[in-house]
Amino acid sequence: MTSETEHAGVGVIGPRAALGIGLMIFGVCLGLDHLGLLDARAALRFWPLLLVAVGLVKLLAPDSQSDRTWNGLSWVVVGVMLQLSLLHVITLWRVWPVFLILAGARLVAQTAHAAARGAAQGDEPARIETFAVLGGFERALRSRDFRGGSLGTLMASYDLDLRDCSIENGPAQLDVTAICGGVKLRVPEDWVVESRGLALMGGFVDKSRAPFDDSKRLVVTGLALMGGVVVRN
Repeated sequence: MTSETEHAGVGVIGPRAALGIGLMIFGVCLGLDHLGLLDARAALRFWPLLLVAVGLVKLLAPDSQSDRTWNGLSWVVVGVMLQLSLLHVITLWRVWPVFLILAGARLVAQTAHAAARGAAQGDEPARIETFAVLGGFERALRSRDFRGGSLGTLMASYDLDLRDCSIENGPAQLDVTAICGGVKLRVPEDWVVESRGLALMGGFVDKSRAPFDDSKRLVVTGLALMGGVVVRN
């Protein structure tokens, strides 16, 4: 991916825009609550709909690929499950096998997709589309032309190692969403990192060393909500 508009998906409405609209709605609810015009506690019970909105945006993107489709489906399933739990329709601990089924199906699909792509290109995919829930995850990519993608975490930590990657047709843009969790990005020494992330009760920290040559540029966008994103070499 080479531009923010291209990554947006449906028109100008992308995952970050969906999250932004949802945060504004909840902010209005809190403001009305302080004015005594609305019970914010009732409105805040529907916060998982933010996750559903992000997933739908990814699923409806006209350029959706296999990884992005599974990423969007993961956001939708997790959001729906959390919403039904908050509405006391289901009990999460009784339906947790659904998450295992989703994770297993995604692993099978990713393995088949990676094998087909590897046979054709002899290299790993140039994009990453992933979503992690409840746990700690590590992944290392090797690509001659990394183009970015999307990485989301919900109450999870994710360590993404890009030190064996290169950027040929940059800049690459990586959209990171960390909700009650953390993301650590490891980048090569010759990459320039430009952070455009929004932090709410969290942080975006760039600890990478800026090289003299800025021809290889990684733009990191996204949201850290009660979580953190750290970039280092």
